[in-house]
Amino acid sequence: MRKVTVDCRRPTLFGRVIASLATAATVIALSGELAQAQTFTNTYTTAGSTNFVIPVGVTQITVQAWGGGGGARLGGGTGRRSGAGGGAYASSSLSVTSGANFTIVVGDGGAVGDPGSAGGVSSVGNGLVTNVLAAGGGGGPADNTAGAGGTVAASIGATRFAGGAGGVRGANTGGGGGGSAFTTSNGLAGAVGDASGGAGGAGTGSGGAGGNNGASGNPGNAPGGGGGGRGESGAASGAGAVGRVIITYSAQAAGAPARLSFSSLPLSVVNSNVSALITIALRDTNNIQATATNNVTVSLASSLSGSFRNVANTTNITSVVISNGQSQVSFRYRPTVLGTHNLTVSAAGLSSATQALTSVAQPVIVQTYFVPYAEEN
Repeated sequence: MRKVTVDCRRPTLFGRVIASLATAATVIALSGELAQAQTFTNTYTTAGSTNFVIPVGVTQITVQAWGGGGGARLGGGTGRRSGAGGGAYASSSLSVTSGANFTIVVGDGGAVGDPGSAGGVSSVGNGLVTNVLAAGGGGGPADNTAGAGGTVAASIGATRFAGGAGGVRGANTGGGGGGSAFTTSNGLAGAVGDASGGAGGAGTGSGGAGGNNGASGNPGNAPGGGGGGRGESGAASGAGAVGRVIITYSAQAAGAPARLSFSSLPLSVVNSNVSALITIALRDTNNIQATATNNVTVSLASSLSGSFRNVANTTNITSVVISNGQSQVSFRYRPTVLGTHNLTVSAAGLSSATQALTSVAQPVIVQTYFVPYAEEN
């Protein structure tokens, strides 16, 4: 018998082929995943508060915020005025979970007044935690004093830069407003009024120019530019510009609908009572919520006796429709026997889904009475 020795340290041709195929399959799979990744940018430019719910599959967001610009002083008389400050910038990358609710606040620009109002702060937070905050620029406090730029100290974020200060008034002209912070450096201060009104400071949002002799100051430019002061006998000083918030994140783009799923949690319902809303949604092959490209009729069925009801609870139904351009639809259910009702939703061309609803007995109310006992003598 001949002894045959195989050196396992040297791959055979067959082994190299298998390894190559495995590598190619991995690359193709990764390419498919990367191809479905898409960057989304939400930009908020209207002063006030709104909510942002983290989409399915998103684990990180990048937040950028600029505070509102300050408003320049107007005051009484006809004298020239100094410029107001620009808003600060703050940003952070946040680890998040799908479904988390973030509150977004966009700071308003400061109004012209006596003194001028400071710009509002722009912020993003979850619950009681403020994750990112950009301070607003200072309003014009006095005729010959310019408003300060929004400060780093008053802001919150991994990256922070200050807004530019306003420029001081000239002999007959107004000072320029400060620019809001750049994303990589502080905003620049507004120029001092000279033969003409001071130029607004450069920034992501430039400051408003100061007014010439006899002219009004100019408002700041968004996001967060400070207002320019009026020139001698000018009609008005400039208001600050509104701030801004930008949220950027990556997520897989939804593909074509491939299956149905229950979005609401399983329910427990007293027998013969009508349930709370039950919601179903379209999903693609990657379990991302998908959008209907035509009306999708969904059939409703139960393993036990009961009736499906419409959302308004006015009539029995046997199907619902996910309308073209929509992703989900709701209905109700009324069980008529005790036990576990397996609710199944199905539609042509889509994988069906089943969820259990438990029908329980009406609780029995037991009243206890205490009867006084009269003792015999």
